[in-house]
Amino acid sequence: MVVVPATVAQGSDPGAPALAWSNATVIRGQHQPVLQGWYSKSYDQVAESDATKYSGSISGPGNATAAWLLFPWRPSGGLGIDPVVTATVVSVRPDLVSVVVRIGPGDAGGCSGTGVGSIVEHLFEVPM
Repeated sequence: MVVVPATVAQGSDPGAPALAWSNATVIRGQHQPVLQGWYSKSYDQVAESDATKYSGSISGPGNATAAWLLFPWRPSGGLGIDPVVTATVVSVRPDLVSVVVRIGPGDAGGCSGTGVGSIVEHLFEVPM
């Protein structure tokens, strides 16, 4: 599973505050200060598991919209075919958030189209 924090498209809303992600930390089997990084398949059975904590900052007045893409993917194991996945918030309305997801090979450059070695783009509109 790849977790992709979405960026905000430049010029999508000139008055909107900027949201910048600074780092990601993987938490596994933590007890204090809060319980995080555990998985339970059934009652009274626990195992350590990864939980990711993202940190960032908002600059400017008002609120910012954050979007996350959970992308199921098994790493290629160094075969060089892992995709590059991006998510971009292109518009935010009180009733709808629009996000463009782009999936392509690591060396995609500027190519587009369908099939092996191409980039796939899809617009998702999420009701609020």
